[in-house]
Amino acid sequence: MITSLELTNWRTHSNTTLDFEKGTNVIIGVMGSGKSSIVNAITYALFGTFPGLKNRSVALKEIIKNKPNQSETSEIKLTFNKEKNNYKVERIIKLDGTNEAKLHENGKLIAGPKQKDVNERIEKILGMDYEIFSRAVYAEQNELDFFLKLSPGERKKKFDELLQLEKYENARKYSTTLQNEITKENKTAKEFLEQQKNILKNYEEEKILEQIKEIEIQLKEIGEKLIQTKKNMESSEKEYKKEAEKEKTHTELNNELIKTKTKIEQINEELKKTKEINEKETNENEINDTIKKTKEEITKKINEKEKIEKEIKTINEKILALSEERKVIVFQINSIEKEIKEISALEGNCPTCKQKLEESHKTKIIEERNKKMQTHTIEKEKKEKELIELKKNVEEKEIEKKEIEKNIDLLKKENYSQETLLKEIKEIEEKRKKLVELNLNLPLIEKQIKELNFDKKLVEELKEKYFKEDNKMKLAQNEISSKSELKKTLENNIEKINQIRKNIEKNENEINQKEEAAKNLGVFSNCLIATQIELRKEMIETINSAMSDIWEKIYPYKDYTDAKLSIVEDGYDLVVLTRGGEWVRVEGILSGGERSAAALCIRMAFALVLTKNLSMLILDEPTHNLDANSVSKLSEMLREEMPKLVEQIFIITHDKQLEEAASSNLYLLYRDKNLDEATKTEIKKFI
Repeated sequence: MITSLELTNWRTHSNTTLDFEKGTNVIIGVMGSGKSSIVNAITYALFGTFPGLKNRSVALKEIIKNKPNQSETSEIKLTFNKEKNNYKVERIIKLDGTNEAKLHENGKLIAGPKQKDVNERIEKILGMDYEIFSRAVYAEQNELDFFLKLSPGERKKKFDELLQLEKYENARKYSTTLQNEITKENKTAKEFLEQQKNILKNYEEEKILEQIKEIEIQLKEIGEKLIQTKKNMESSEKEYKKEAEKEKTHTELNNELIKTKTKIEQINEELKKTKEINEKETNENEINDTIKKTKEEITKKINEKEKIEKEIKTINEKILALSEERKVIVFQINSIEKEIKEISALEGNCPTCKQKLEESHKTKIIEERNKKMQTHTIEKEKKEKELIELKKNVEEKEIEKKEIEKNIDLLKKENYSQETLLKEIKEIEEKRKKLVELNLNLPLIEKQIKELNFDKKLVEELKEKYFKEDNKMKLAQNEISSKSELKKTLENNIEKINQIRKNIEKNENEINQKEEAAKNLGVFSNCLIATQIELRKEMIETINSAMSDIWEKIYPYKDYTDAKLSIVEDGYDLVVLTRGGEWVRVEGILSGGERSAAALCIRMAFALVLTKNLSMLILDEPTHNLDANSVSKLSEMLREEMPKLVEQIFIITHDKQLEEAASSNLYLLYRDKNLDEATKTEIKKFI
């Protein structure tokens, strides 16, 4: 039994606390007042979901109160008791998605903070999951008479779903499908098996085995011949290689002899060309002395050249300095000339002493300036004369330098000529020595050739003999390889025959096993059909038994004394028992209140069968399509009769007439939607 519910920022509920008791608890409010939010909160607290969340018409974060301002979290606290234990569920929904849940038993935490752990623990405590709860305990808005509105076929299908009988039908369909697949596979397997048997017939196994034996005998004979051929080939190879080595040495000596004779001829030709040098009386020491003296003379001339270059550099530095001095004097002369012109043009006062400038004073100043300019002019002419002399000196030094450079070039040419001559003399001497050496080596080579005693004809004969034996050995090896390959192919065929035979045996076993499996699946499928029929029969009997007990307690009249589900060809009919003992269909004969009684009877019967221990029932807007009289009868039934059958009932409605249904707590809900106010609650009546 649920004892209390606390909502914080849950949809329109800012801070709402509701207490519940045994019997019928009624919650009344206009549209948008937050009454449906209460039943959604109860469902979410127990199972972590509710219909709108399950079918994705509502997102979980949309549950968090967002008017007039967006809240960060929403919280539910629900307490209930079961079998003398008190439980408290706490669930927190956060905007960031990090939701939490906790479950306490008698004040001790037993599950959490993971939502899944809390859900599983509550399901175990209540003995039902959300699916059973939504089918048996909770009748959604305007769905109280849901089962009455269905056709017999639709009603059967829905009842099968509620009773989970469709699992047996699904298993039967799967078994039949599997049986058909196995039969089809077996047909294909048998066709393949027949093909394999035909292939086996086409193989001539005995003939292949005889061929293998014949090849083994041939291989043995060829192998024995190959051993002798190999010995002959190795002997011929040894003899041939010995003479071939002689041939190689003979060729090398002949090549060396030709090379030596060619070199002698070449050196003699080269010595003839150097006849002029040979005829000259050339003394190597004298040439070396001449080269030494020439190099010393070159060094001396280079030193003289460097000395003159230094002198030219010094004179050029003097020329540069005199040129700078002359520029200064020229500037001074120009400055004085400018002053004289300015003084000549002056009138009035002296710019220096500010006194009146007399002509005599003016003349005196000009004379002083002319005298100074004359001194500078003399000095300038002197500098210019010195510059002319220095430049002339540089020209003379340059001529002298060029003459020395010319002498150096001549000396270098003479030195190169002497060094070339010396080199040629040395080369001639080396060639003479080499010629002597070659002439001495020539008879030695000829002697070696003669002593080698090489026979070209013998080599050719041995070579032919060796290649003949080698070819015979290769032919024998190829024949062995060819016959071995054929033997291997034949052995593979025998192996294939054995494998096909094994596969045939294996496939026959598999086909037999599958045929047995298909047969068993057929039996199993028939058993499932029989099981469904039997289960439906037993379940309907159980439900009808429950309906019979419930009907007499909740039906307010005496015209129909019992109700049950009747099995018809295409489904289930709801029938009632008249005073005359006749069972009649309810379609079209029951009034609104009577339909409500029938609907409650069916729902409670199913709830008792599915939950075993029904302790709670939730009806959301149960007065849909009922007139005032029917609502009054329903209220009386919910207040007086239903609490005798169910420990706790929740009625969620907008119909104020259902206040009469309350046998426990009655809550009125108010909310000003125009001001985005939170839901307010009022306990109008407590029984």
